[in-house]
Amino acid sequence: MDKGGEADRIELKEELPDSYPDVYMEIRREENTTTEEVAADIKETLNNEEMEIVEETRTKNPIEAELIRGRGSKYPEWDTPIYQYYVTDSMNGQVFVIKQAYFLEAAEGHGARFHYMLESFEIVK
Repeated sequence: MDKGGEADRIELKEELPDSYPDVYMEIRREENTTTEEVAADIKETLNNEEMEIVEETRTKNPIEAELIRGRGSKYPEWDTPIYQYYVTDSMNGQVFVIKQAYFLEAAEGHGARFHYMLESFEIVK
């Protein structure tokens, strides 16, 4: 876990070779905004990065949030990047954004592990 100024980031212990896409989960807090505004910004970012939005839904599992999933445009290659965002409901003008980054071949491993880590996510007041 790397605690940063803007976001906390969970990364792999071992570094992957440069030929692999990034794998991490990042948690950040956005202030003075709404869930809808943050979701719109994420969609714009995905479009600018040439990511196809493949899922956009309200979910309760692993946390209650808006889910936005983007996939790189060169699919179905093994190294196609996948970005998955969970955007919590706005509370007191702040929203939590959880970004999971992994690649197609790592979805069953790293993607599942990130999912189970989020099951214990709690906002501490």
